[in-house]
Amino acid sequence: MRFLLVNKIVSLRPGVDIEAEMSLPATEELFQDHFPGFPVVPGVLLTEMMAQAAGKCLNAQKLPRGNAMLVEIRSAKFRQWVRPAETIRLLATIESN
Repeated sequence: MRFLLVNKIVSLRPGVDIEAEMSLPATEELFQDHFPGFPVVPGVLLTEMMAQAAGKCLNAQKLPRGNAMLVEIRSAKFRQWVRPAETIRLLATIESN
């Protein structure tokens, strides 16, 4: 099974930046438990979406070193809830690689 959390790449400059989107349908099984009566996308999935988008940006360079992977999160803040069927806009800028 592939665990892909990016539906669409809107723009991409390999190794520089990416704009991508993701939407989880309201029928997605995870919304039954997170949270009952107040379904929201879990923060761990939002973090994974950003990591995958940034990874796609880095991998688009096609460097010989292999695929990019998330190694560390120093700080993360979630400013608002993401509800079922909302489109999540992911923006990642690569500062060093």
